[in-house]
Amino acid sequence: EGDMGGKRLSPRGGGLGLSAKMDVSKGSMPEIHNKREGDMGDEELRQCVLDMETWLASNAGGAGADFAGAAAAGKEQLEGLPPSAPPALKGLLGIHDGKLPLLDFVGLSCAEISSESSAAKASGKWQDGYVPIAKNPDGDLLVVCGTGVHRWDAELGLGSVEANSLSSHLEQYRNMMMQGKLEYVDECGIMEVA
Repeated sequence: EGDMGGKRLSPRGGGLGLSAKMDVSKGSMPEIHNKREGDMGDEELRQCVLDMETWLASNAGGAGADFAGAAAAGKEQLEGLPPSAPPALKGLLGIHDGKLPLLDFVGLSCAEISSESSAAKASGKWQDGYVPIAKNPDGDLLVVCGTGVHRWDAELGLGSVEANSLSSHLEQYRNMMMQGKLEYVDECGIMEVA
C-alpha cells in the first residue's frame, strides 16, 4: 500500500475510486483516450514528423540522418506541387523536403514529385490526380489520389489502398515505430518486426 496526499492506496486500486479489479486480458482494455475524427491537424502533423524523426535518428542509421538533414521546402516549391496534393503532404514537405523512409520507399522532394509524375505519364497507367510521394529501389511509387494512398507501378498501375489518406498513413507508420513494430536492417532499410 502507498500514500498519496493523505489517501491510502491499495494494490487493488480501492483508494482512487476503482472498487473492482479491472480485467485487461484479451483485448478487454477500455479505451483510455479520445480517438480523433478525420485527419491530423497542423500541430499533430508536426508532432508526428518529430516523433518519426526522433525514432529514425535513434534507430535507422544513415537513413535517419538523411531525413533529419533534409531542409524544409520553400513556399515556391510547395506552391509548385500538383493541385491535388493533400495538405498533409505540403505540411510534411514544409518540414522536410523528402527523404522520409517509408518501409521500402523513400519520400520524394518537391522537385522529385514533379519529375516522377512526368516520367510516370509515359506508362499509360498514370492519371492526372495521382501525386507520387515516395519511390522504392524497384521504381515503384507510393501515390496519393482521391481514394487514398496506394502503391503504383508502371506495368500494373494503381494497387490496393494502403491507407485512406496520407495523414492516416503517416500516423499509422509513426505508431508502428513507437510500438516497436519496426526495425532498421542494414542493406534492407526499415522493416516490420517479425
